[in-house]
Amino acid sequence: MKHICGLAFALSLSGILMITGCGVRQKTIEDAERRISVLKEKGVPDSSLSEAEVQLYQAKNAKERGNRGVAKKAADSMLVLIAHAEARHKEAMNRLKPTLDSLKEVFSEARTELSGLQLRHLDSLVGVIDSFYNMDWLLQAEAHAEELLEYLPKLQADEKTAARLKPKLVGTWVCTIKKDKKGLPGAVEHKIFKLKRNGAGEFIEKKKGQTSPGLKEDWEFRSKGKWGVKGDTVRLFVDQYTVVKQNFAEYERPQEGGKPYWKKISHPTYDSTITDGSQDRFITYEDLKLDFHKR
Repeated sequence: MKHICGLAFALSLSGILMITGCGVRQKTIEDAERRISVLKEKGVPDSSLSEAEVQLYQAKNAKERGNRGVAKKAADSMLVLIAHAEARHKEAMNRLKPTLDSLKEVFSEARTELSGLQLRHLDSLVGVIDSFYNMDWLLQAEAHAEELLEYLPKLQADEKTAARLKPKLVGTWVCTIKKDKKGLPGAVEHKIFKLKRNGAGEFIEKKKGQTSPGLKEDWEFRSKGKWGVKGDTVRLFVDQYTVVKQNFAEYERPQEGGKPYWKKISHPTYDSTITDGSQDRFITYEDLKLDFHKR
């Protein structure tokens, strides 16, 4: 036993001599930098390492200036702080893995109660947690898991609302806007949602008529994709955008007493495949009932 204690004391003394014998060795600095880097890679927050990094900076700075006393003091504090951070991280890992495994089971069970966009949302949030978990960033995984646990009742309530509204939404919904201008025939604008039972959806926008004393418009755009219901909101995920027509006419008055006329301007038609969500549409059920009529 005395031999073991003597050996431990010798090893401890040799560690101290690395700092005190010749000031602070470069290897001590490099080892500290490596240990801090490893902790960061494991997801330890910067706030938990900031004091150790301050002492590391002071030790390096004092060493470069030849101030061995200040370098030693900073290095001593640095090593203690790093050791504490490593111990806290190890304790957190031992505590968090079982906790996170239990929460993942809760989320897995919740999947059986959800469908459609509610299930899609849950899976995306669980994916973030799994990503941190697989990297051993368990502190971050825990934070996201706790947020999701608090959010689950909202998802479950949204599921009930969506299930109640979806049958009512299937069909064609039309909004017609007629803008009458004094002394002008006006223009008629139509907005149409076509929501099919199989999940296919289409949104049509078109306008035709004179919109100002100097402008006539005649255009039509179509957005196609898949639709779903998130709580009380209809969402159309557009993957195809078509410009059916875009024709205009501007009223021209020649300067030299010529007869005024309507100058026609036509822009190209085209089809676009949409992958970035830039043409997605959404509307609440209440707004749909208020502004559209079902036919």
